[in-house]
Amino acid sequence: MSAAENKTLEPMEFADLEPVTVPVKIGGRKYVLKEPSEAASVKYRNALMRAAKFSQDGSVTAADGLADLEPLLVSLCLFELDKDNFERPVPLETILAWPPRVVGPLFERAKALGGIGQGDAGPKAPPEPTATTSP
Repeated sequence: MSAAENKTLEPMEFADLEPVTVPVKIGGRKYVLKEPSEAASVKYRNALMRAAKFSQDGSVTAADGLADLEPLLVSLCLFELDKDNFERPVPLETILAWPPRVVGPLFERAKALGGIGQGDAGPKAPPEPTATTSP
């Protein structure tokens, strides 16, 4: 058995399911940026695929709405803390009102927390269905 095959057989253990969090202050207000949940990650990746336009050979030829992805991911991962440290999701409309110098770093950190885009060359065209012929 190869080393790669052995690695797939190694046990996996996850100590807990609590998301990794990063404290954030914006304009004196307290927030927490959380590791994206799988639901947030899927929503982001689906929006990324919808934004990409593909050629016949599967390469990306255009992107429509790509800039919408940054505030979307931030809105799925950022929570405002009230005086009792109760978390309240920050609406997308609020994120869209903030300057790019704030949203950009939050987006990059959220992607890093969730491992989004690591080892990923970006959107790829889905495989073409293969034609089958009957004898």
